[in-house]
Amino acid sequence: IGTHPAAFGVYLRDEPGTELMPVIGRLAAALRRAMPDKLPYVNLFPNYASRRQLGAESYEAYLRAYLKHIPLPYLSWDNYSLSDGQMEQRFYDNLDEVRRVTLEAGIPFWNCVLSNTLFRHMDPSDATFNIQVYATLAYGGRGIQFFTYFNPDIGNFRLAPIDVSGNKTATWDMLRRITQQVHALAPALSNLRSTGVYHWPVSTASGTPLVDDLKSPGRFLIGEFAGSDGLPWLMLVNKDLKESARFTVELKNKQAKLVRISPASGKEGPIGGEGNWLAPGAGILLRVDQ
Repeated sequence: IGTHPAAFGVYLRDEPGTELMPVIGRLAAALRRAMPDKLPYVNLFPNYASRRQLGAESYEAYLRAYLKHIPLPYLSWDNYSLSDGQMEQRFYDNLDEVRRVTLEAGIPFWNCVLSNTLFRHMDPSDATFNIQVYATLAYGGRGIQFFTYFNPDIGNFRLAPIDVSGNKTATWDMLRRITQQVHALAPALSNLRSTGVYHWPVSTASGTPLVDDLKSPGRFLIGEFAGSDGLPWLMLVNKDLKESARFTVELKNKQAKLVRISPASGKEGPIGGEGNWLAPGAGILLRVDQ
């Protein structure tokens, strides 16, 4: 398959413990030598895996074992933390840990998120897709994966984009809506480098480099970026999965202006009026013109 145009890569292992990483690393290196245009795929445990599963004393040690032993140009993991009508804090903590170690290593990260439901997780909705994808992007993520596309005929798996009979479900349209937004924003996002991320309201937010105040009764995640041209950027994410949120951003630089990147077309436009609202879980990408 080394030159076959239909082959993207080679699946090696999902959620390996650290004891498997040396041999996976050797296989990945051999595959990249033999098929330099194909990408070996390895996906890691989330931060709520047990020490026994990780084979490490801490989650950071687990991530660093991957970086040490597996020579791939990305780090991928999964985290399914939608429950009781909201996103659990462990999802953001996982993003924070991975962001930190991958910035040090100089490689991008991918996040695998839910596109179905199982166990006691929430049913898919536009809000659940929004929060998982936009939060990942706000932390600087460069790859989104979805679990699963086809509904497994086991256990409590349900509401995947394609059901057990091969039919499209309502989730399929949700998946298409969010991926179309990612495609629209990708040309802008691909030129950005993550410089900071924080949650609002928090007591330390006044010390961040771009935002002086965010006037809103809602709860937000804010990612900050630097463009290849040196201009700063922001991504705001509404953390509420039930209510839309109105907001007004006040920048530290009072002379700066915000430019909105449309998640429908990718085109630039002004922000204000009805554009100062975010749907549940949704995000908005803003350039700061100084």
